[in-house]
Amino acid sequence: MGDQIAYGPVVTAYYAVLEFLQIRPFYSMKSGYGFETRFASYGKASFIEAWSFGKQLDYSKGVSQKRICFQAPCMIEETGLVLLSEADFLAAEQNGFAFALVGKLRRINGKASAQAFGAVLKLKKQLAPAAPAVQVIEPPPKPYPDLALELDAKSGELRPREQVLTLD
Repeated sequence: MGDQIAYGPVVTAYYAVLEFLQIRPFYSMKSGYGFETRFASYGKASFIEAWSFGKQLDYSKGVSQKRICFQAPCMIEETGLVLLSEADFLAAEQNGFAFALVGKLRRINGKASAQAFGAVLKLKKQLAPAAPAVQVIEPPPKPYPDLALELDAKSGELRPREQVLTLD
């Protein structure tokens, strides 16, 4: 709740006969940069990790469910979420992004175009800035709250009332 998210397009990062991996890059004002994953196949992969060029990425497993089918085997769809640092996302916007999803049963190598990540950065500029926290500003305390000051007509300075010279 209260989050603003800029989504890029859904792109196919891996495709083979009877299976595919799609990703959708995003920027969330709460979570930061990343992409959603959606893998569909007739065999389960049970992804638990994501890697890119020897660096382990922050991967969260989503749901695994059978798609509607009328005859076995049924296609299984697995979702997940990969969070990226801002530097990794900006590099992906320049060069595209190659990664691997590693599961208990198999590994899938994927690659996404730079345009998908660039679309997110363009939309990010349109997000409303986060509302600043309410800040109560109190006036500074009066240096001498009991002391009445008046403007000295002759010198133009503020002085205690007893010392003010009047022009009589």
